[in-house]
Amino acid sequence: MTVNVIHYCRHWAVAACALAVISLVICVPLVYSQDIEALFTEGNRMYQDGEYEEALIRYSQIVDSGFESGELYYNIGNAYYKIQETGFSVLFYERARRLMPEDDDLLNNIDLISLSLADRISPLPELFYVRYWNTLRKMLSMSAWKGLFFSVWILTAINIIILLFVKQKQAKDLVKLGVIAGGIVIIAVAAVFITASVGDKPGLDGVIMMPEISVFSSPSEIGTEVFLIHEGTKIRIKRTLGDWIEIRLADGKVGWIPRSSIEII
Repeated sequence: MTVNVIHYCRHWAVAACALAVISLVICVPLVYSQDIEALFTEGNRMYQDGEYEEALIRYSQIVDSGFESGELYYNIGNAYYKIQETGFSVLFYERARRLMPEDDDLLNNIDLISLSLADRISPLPELFYVRYWNTLRKMLSMSAWKGLFFSVWILTAINIIILLFVKQKQAKDLVKLGVIAGGIVIIAVAAVFITASVGDKPGLDGVIMMPEISVFSSPSEIGTEVFLIHEGTKIRIKRTLGDWIEIRLADGKVGWIPRSSIEII
């Protein structure tokens, strides 16, 4: 009798522990999500009331929790723009662009803030095949490319299955042609994804945060000063050497600046 009671209690204990774990798994993310939403809503209200610094405190609490979204970064960029913190505004607009690259409001704001920057940098002309490839990439949104990829992948898989059963030569040749065409499209769309992910990879780009910074020919302040850049300018990081980074501008200029003068996008 005692053994049965102990065995029964053990089963109940295990069930209770399992229930507690399941409750934590379900409830903790729910509470976390509610806290994030509450902070975001409060931050938006403060922004609408013109309390931009208070709004930034709420938004920053969300970022510090590890949550990120394009809309959150966009709102942070707007708030920094309102208090004339150009460097941080550009930084968060660019972070937002990584997550919602086709948002018209965001792109318009990036164009607008670019007009206020001290550095007017004209990008180098693209090679003709790079220009054509980028034009192709922008013909569809990334979600549309993704839909195309999976649709063609399914159709190609169906054609391969049909190929196994078709006996008539003419029909078989037609299905083979469909498989080849599908394979070409799949490779092309995969290339779009790869080039997009490499080009938008976090950590390769940064934004100048200092009002003005000298760019040197070598990773040292005793090197030759080659040019000046200013707050809000976007740079590409080529390599790092200690506390220095080698940067490249959109117009092809290169040089070294202290790592502390930028923030990574």
